[in-house]
Amino acid sequence: MRIPPLRSLNDFLFSVYSVPNTMESANDRFTSNMLYYQTNYFLLTAVLLGINLVLSPISVLVGLCTLTFAVMLCNNLDSWWPFASRPPTPVIYGLICTVILLYLLPMMTPTILTLASITIVIMMHALLRQRNTMNKLTRIFDSNAPGQYKSPMGLLLGKYGE
Repeated sequence: MRIPPLRSLNDFLFSVYSVPNTMESANDRFTSNMLYYQTNYFLLTAVLLGINLVLSPISVLVGLCTLTFAVMLCNNLDSWWPFASRPPTPVIYGLICTVILLYLLPMMTPTILTLASITIVIMMHALLRQRNTMNKLTRIFDSNAPGQYKSPMGLLLGKYGE
């Protein structure tokens, strides 16, 4: 796995933005920008979570641990029971996790709001930012390269259906 280089601030923020004309071009632009600016997006997420961590450390740590546990629980649910019929145990675990999530919701609120706002900002940037020539050339070069490298964002987009 190879991590792409950090793009310059001038290239990342201060360029042309526009609304895409068709859904196909919007999807293509979104995917291309997510792959091209992925290091900038990860850095933006780390900085904003770091600021939130300084402002309310316990809340962020509890929120991140709880959300990580919930995501791991949802992703690994199929591997817990290999048969077609489910035992009632996962239902009980689900109810217990729901009660814990509801109990910890006030502490998780800053983390959830921070992650939601980061996600919205990244998605809007990736959708509205017009691709420049370097972005297009990088995508063509990477797609035609033998043994195409996998990046963290490429694996994430591949896992969730892009």
